[in-house]
Amino acid sequence: MSAARVSAEARQVSLDDSLQLGDVPGLLAPLVEVTPSDGEVTFGPLADVAYRISVAREGFVGRTGIDGRPGEDLIITLREGRVLRGQIIDSDTATPIPDALVRVSGIDWNHREITRGAASTDANGVFLVEGVGDHGVEIRVSAPWYPTFKVELPAEAPASVLAMSRSPRGVSARILDEHTGEPVEGVRIYALGVEAVTDTEGRFLITGISLPEGAAPAETVMAPLRCEHPAYVTRKLDVPVPGVIPDGEGHAVEVDVIGMEPRSALEGVLVDPDGLPVADGLVVLAPAGSNVAVPGALRQNHTARTGLDGRFQFETIPEFRGPLHLTALVPGYAAALRVIGNEEARVSVRLDYGLDLSLAVPGTSGERMVVLEERGGANIGGQTTIRRRPGHTDRQGRVAFTQVRRGRVRIIVPGGGVMNLDMGPNGASAIHVESQASTG
Repeated sequence: MSAARVSAEARQVSLDDSLQLGDVPGLLAPLVEVTPSDGEVTFGPLADVAYRISVAREGFVGRTGIDGRPGEDLIITLREGRVLRGQIIDSDTATPIPDALVRVSGIDWNHREITRGAASTDANGVFLVEGVGDHGVEIRVSAPWYPTFKVELPAEAPASVLAMSRSPRGVSARILDEHTGEPVEGVRIYALGVEAVTDTEGRFLITGISLPEGAAPAETVMAPLRCEHPAYVTRKLDVPVPGVIPDGEGHAVEVDVIGMEPRSALEGVLVDPDGLPVADGLVVLAPAGSNVAVPGALRQNHTARTGLDGRFQFETIPEFRGPLHLTALVPGYAAALRVIGNEEARVSVRLDYGLDLSLAVPGTSGERMVVLEERGGANIGGQTTIRRRPGHTDRQGRVAFTQVRRGRVRIIVPGGGVMNLDMGPNGASAIHVESQASTG
């Protein structure tokens, strides 16, 4: 099958690669290929980790969650999906709504099938979406001067006729940078039931704003707007819109200018225990409590690499509720973590060589998984997991971890035991995990 989009994502990082997450292909971003006429694609070279494969093609039900490892040959089959046909009409006039965007999504984890499709309605309000699976799906419809409409359909149910209620209220404005006065493109604006994006001039028109629940129809009501952009502090404001529009036609309230405050930048340097710069280090900026070693977590957070002078830079500090943690992962060193304050613009992170930890699991012969969780530290809660590292015992039931961070460590043998351990300056060895009830 040709023209199928195949993606591969790293799903499991082995112990040997746990300090080099940024070098694992498919971890920071999915690997994507499109099949030629013979239907065959090859990914490589890859790290010796597990990968998750997803396949999509127009008119066919997609597949997702297929596990594979480098060196394996996978044969993946796709089946033609059903056609979902429906009509979008106005709930008050029963007239069709043309040019409405209809998105269909759903998933069946038992069969690893996934539906992702979209279509626009024609002059009669009719839409056709191909490649829909037999599972339940969600339909989302958006159209000018209508609040976004959502409905869930059970497995194999037809779309039939879907009615949308018109709301003639809108808001238009221009968004500018508060420091430079330049227009800000790509700001996403959310209102009651609808959203819009600014253009190259910073302008937007958001329509179909619904009345807040409980608002009196004859009053002027306040429509809350939320403006979001990765490089700017989120701006929230209320705009007065009419509760009743006499002629029923679309009416957009004009707001002169909305200013947005740029987010602070963050720069820093990584140095070794002797104060020398460390090059090619992976630095992750994430919400407090994030386990940056979990596959897929790095795609959800900000990452940077140090240069030859050990310096790194984040153009903007991401906006999260609560504190941010800056984690440095460098081969040959223990993981380093710093709490980042709201006003912090420069930071210096000193790495440590870490400790070696050897474990013996009684009654174990052959390979068995052992998980090491490094936790807490200065100004960091003892229950915060900094990194989670898997390992496997050898024939003698032993497993070794290198470059372990000083501080609290949690040892987990799935189905076996759990132990909390404080790593001192001299490290530890031959730590026995007795039973699942053992908490150390």
